[in-house]
Amino acid sequence: MLRLAELAFLGFVALMAVDQPAPPVPVHAEWADALLPLAALALGVAWLTRRAPRPRLSGELWAAIGYLACAAWSAYRNDSGGYKLLGLGELVVVMVVARSLGRDAARRDRIVRAWVCGAAGVCAVGLVAAGLTLAGVSVSPLFVGTGELGLALRPAGVCGVGMLAAVSLVPILVLVVDGERLFGARWRRLLLALIGLTVLLTLTRTLLAVVAGGLLVLVLRDGRTRLASAGLALLALAALASMRLDVHGDQAGVHFSAAPGIRWRIVTSALERAAEHPLQGHGPNAVAAVAGWPGAADELYGWDAHSTAPDLAATLGIPALLAFALLLAFALRAGLRALRVQGDALQLALLAGLGATLFDALTIDVEDFRHVWLLLGLVATTVPRVAPPAS
Repeated sequence: MLRLAELAFLGFVALMAVDQPAPPVPVHAEWADALLPLAALALGVAWLTRRAPRPRLSGELWAAIGYLACAAWSAYRNDSGGYKLLGLGELVVVMVVARSLGRDAARRDRIVRAWVCGAAGVCAVGLVAAGLTLAGVSVSPLFVGTGELGLALRPAGVCGVGMLAAVSLVPILVLVVDGERLFGARWRRLLLALIGLTVLLTLTRTLLAVVAGGLLVLVLRDGRTRLASAGLALLALAALASMRLDVHGDQAGVHFSAAPGIRWRIVTSALERAAEHPLQGHGPNAVAAVAGWPGAADELYGWDAHSTAPDLAATLGIPALLAFALLLAFALRAGLRALRVQGDALQLALLAGLGATLFDALTIDVEDFRHVWLLLGLVATTVPRVAPPAS
């Protein structure tokens, strides 16, 4: 059963970013969602038959349970969002399964390989979709990566351009730090070139997070705290400035103005909506913000906050935000402890990836991403050391 759990979870990890084509069901779902229950059920049987160690109630798991409780309270108070709670519960299951399976070093390697290969597949489709779009060929129902810039060259495909960049963040760091051990020198170079080039073409703010992850590697591996701190501060200022910048594209080209950009206006609206209902938010299904597009005086649309903290505060309330922050803090603490115990390059890359993801959370909503909860589970896992053979 443990082998079945692993195979199902590897399939989930490889497909977790594939949003289109969607499965033929009446609710929003992805193909990966069909594999996670199988992995969880098989793992549960392995726990009951003592073929796998049962999970302990760690700090991050308690925080995740508190996060779910806050979301349930928000859904109850706003009389909406019941189905969304199932999705949030799925994310917690992802973390628990990753944490349990990742206790074995070889199994953890296979999970990370599946993530990297899945990201490479998404990137390859994204490049092909961008090329077809530039040639005037419709790729429907796949996504095109135009976004606020209106540029068809941005790769997307089976997921949106922002998701493509976000799901590729950790694989880039893994390939840089430990890719040769996991894939060999030649495949490491090919995968890094494919994923790196594709993410570069997305022109998203996740590019700043990639640099932030590299700086965190310098801190964790070499202790270069002063250099990294200065670099991270500059990157944060650049990220905030990019949100304030008003830039958008259309058929006539890319336009700039001195007015606050759409990202800035979205975050401002989300903070105002959070202040209206600070304890329960507006509900799991509610939009975090309302703003005009492309200009402030244009037609109003509902938006995600495009920043994790305001998004959580506006939809689920400040208690849910605090619970999520506590979850991240517990995972970081466990990850640092695991790095001291294991001292391996993969744990270093995953921990730097979590730090880079937190940086990315400044300019994107990461709380609902499957790969973020996968990362939380892997980072918080301590792989037992194997005793050396007796001489």
